[in-house]
Amino acid sequence: MTSLAIAFGTAVAGMLINLGGDSTLDAARYTLFGLGIICASGALTAHAANRTSRTDPAATPIFHGPHDACSMNHEAAHEP
Repeated sequence: MTSLAIAFGTAVAGMLINLGGDSTLDAARYTLFGLGIICASGALTAHAANRTSRTDPAATPIFHGPHDACSMNHEAAHEP
């Protein structure tokens, strides 16, 4: 998975550097701005995924030990 991320990041950085043309300063600006957008979108996606995974704590299984790995919360299981 790491090599895929490195290949993707390298390809995006190369594209952004080419957008800068002959100006080194423009190429650096485009690269910094583009990779910043990718990082921000990843952080927002991770935050949204973490937030939605915590919406219903009563439905999560409770682990009581090695013999009871699949038990559910008894109060939540017996609600009508």
